[in-house]
Amino acid sequence: MCLWRSRAKRSSYRHFIRLAEFGDFRTFWVWWIRMKNYEAALELIKGRRSIRAYTEESVSQEQIAGIIEAGRYAPSAKNLQPWRFIVITDRDAIASLSGGVKRTIRKILCAKPVLGLFSPSLRNPIYNNHLSKVANSDKDLVFFDAPLLIFVTSTKGMFNDVSCACCAENMMLAAHAMGLGSCWIGYARFLEYGRGFYRKIGVPRGQHVVAAIAFGHPVKVPKNALPRKEEAGVINRIGENGK
Repeated sequence: MCLWRSRAKRSSYRHFIRLAEFGDFRTFWVWWIRMKNYEAALELIKGRRSIRAYTEESVSQEQIAGIIEAGRYAPSAKNLQPWRFIVITDRDAIASLSGGVKRTIRKILCAKPVLGLFSPSLRNPIYNNHLSKVANSDKDLVFFDAPLLIFVTSTKGMFNDVSCACCAENMMLAAHAMGLGSCWIGYARFLEYGRGFYRKIGVPRGQHVVAAIAFGHPVKVPKNALPRKEEAGVINRIGENGK
């Protein structure tokens, strides 16, 4: 409680200094509202985690609609809004897709001596071991038994994949705001190499899967985020404050 009061006093002091700098209450009030909005947005962003364990509870149609709505309002190049959504809530269908991914991975691993000549990642023993674990496990290590799977598809336009990535991030943040978990499933890319999977899930002709995202109620949410790189190592400033 004492720590909370100390922080509150420091915050009030900073606000008082800001009010003095702005010179009028209206300008200060606009700044204060914007800062509160920023803090809430940043807390949401920092709190999102990739969830790989879900309860049996289904995701409601209202929640699904909210997730899609957030995705639809993502920025897109030339406002093309290139995304299309395939929503799968049938658990048997999701399990079937997971099995298809596993079979495709096993075939790739069998052809590793040849394919490794063209794909450096297949020459990486750590990567190979992880692929083998996913492909041969009795558990669903592809979609993690999630009750909801949403594919974001698009045509292969110049900036369409980037626009769809923005869409996918919006969807995951919206899910987190609802108390749901999500995980972008990179292994779904292997569906491209399986026979008939695009047709099976209804990917429109001429389109491809940009993102496959699992959603559901998390069994447990990790409290702490993994460490981020220091700002100095990821920012190059050019300008009056740079070098």
